Amino acid sequence: MDVDEIITVNEETPRDTNEDLLDILTITDIGPVVAEKGMQYCIDNILPEVSTYLSGFEWRPRAKMIRLFPSLVEHLAEESMFSGDVVAALFSVWLSDPVQAVRAAASETVAVITGKFGQDWGAASLSPQLQGLSKSDVSRFRVAAVDALESLISFFDDYHTERYALPVLLSLVADPVPNVRINVAHALNAVAVGHRSLRDKVRAAIETLYTDPDLDVKEVAEVALKQC
Repeated sequence: MDVDEIITVNEETPRDTNEDLLDILTITDIGPVVAEKGMQYCIDNILPEVSTYLSGFEWRPRAKMIRLFPSLVEHLAEESMFSGDVVAALFSVWLSDPVQAVRAAASETVAVITGKFGQDWGAASLSPQLQGLSKSDVSRFRVAAVDALESLISFFDDYHTERYALPVLLSLVADPVPNVRINVAHALNAVAVGHRSLRDKVRAAIETLYTDPDLDVKEVAEVALKQC
């Protein structure tokens, strides 16, 4: 089965159109492909091909593809079969997309995928990708890493949050770009709200952000500080 059989596109819709393209994609159930050719074939061939296939489209189909991605990989979710390295690599690409809406879709879908595959998968496969992205020279990609980590925090228990999310967030508290620090403050607030046992570990960082010269950073940090 080729990628053209997996994704059906309304070819009458130009790829660079500004019209609403949310309905031009139909993703076929890949269960039969898994049964016929095996899970590893799908991971090595179908998933990367799907991502490459859509890279030439205007951003709306890319965002829709990302939001439909959990359905596409549903059949790979059995622990005994699933290897998430390729999936995590695709998320790294999507979180580095030049369009903010695509990055936002990827951040949201990170949480859905982790909910399906489990926090151990998120920690082992996604966290290294996000750690690398957090060191990008491009600030919007650092923001994307923080947003994705904030999504992961909603599924991580205290142990996984402390070990895999907090080190990255704390390393960005003094980021030179205010927008990155704002998002760090939001993520630390999520830690304080969802992980009571970690409040003491994030309080100092939130207090630092509360003294930030940027008023927007200070405002978000003030909300987070009340959780501690």
